[in-house]
Amino acid sequence: MRLFTVARKFHLRRVLSSKGVPVWTKHRIVAGKSRVLQIISLMGTGVIMSGCNELPSSIPVIGAYFPDWIFCSIGGIVMAAVVRTIIQWTKFEHRIGMAVLFYPALALIFSCLIWLLFF
Repeated sequence: MRLFTVARKFHLRRVLSSKGVPVWTKHRIVAGKSRVLQIISLMGTGVIMSGCNELPSSIPVIGAYFPDWIFCSIGGIVMAAVVRTIIQWTKFEHRIGMAVLFYPALALIFSCLIWLLFF
C-alpha cells in the first residue's frame, strides 16, 4: 500500500480536432492553485483569530470595565506630551519638521509599545 501518491502532471482530455473528430490530447495540469489558496486562507484566518481569547481584555476601574486600548492611548499621549516638553526645554523643536505629524505618530508608537509591554 502506498502512503503517498504522486500527482500527475498531465491528464487526457477529449477534444474535437479541426475536422470535428474527437481526439484524446494530453493537457498539463495546473496543480495546486486552489490548494495554495486554501492554505493561505487558513493561515490568514489563524493570524486574524490569534488575538481572540475567551474574555475581552478590560481593566476594572471603580466597578466599571474599560478596554485596554483606552489606557494604552492615554499613556501614549501622556508620554508624547512629556517628550514634547523635553524637546521644547532643550530648544530642539525648530529642527523637527512637520510637528503636526510627528507628535501624533510619537503618541501612536508609545501606545503600541505600552500595549506590547503590558498586555
